[in-house]
Amino acid sequence: MHGIANGAALLSGWATDVVASSAVTGAGMLELWFESPYQDFAIGTLTGVHVIKEAIATQDDAHGVERVGTPFLQKT
Repeated sequence: MHGIANGAALLSGWATDVVASSAVTGAGMLELWFESPYQDFAIGTLTGVHVIKEAIATQDDAHGVERVGTPFLQKT
């Protein structure tokens, strides 16, 4: 339970939830507006990639791992 008490991990999880919820809401509105599911597919894919990236970063923080040489997963 050493990573769960980390405030940064909790904040990151909360921020990811807000981004995902906002993206899903926006995708639904675009789908209604344009009467096409393609915007929903694109936004859903991007949201999924973002959530997976943040989940890996949170796990790395919890275990003290620093990824080097992987631009997609590097911390900013």
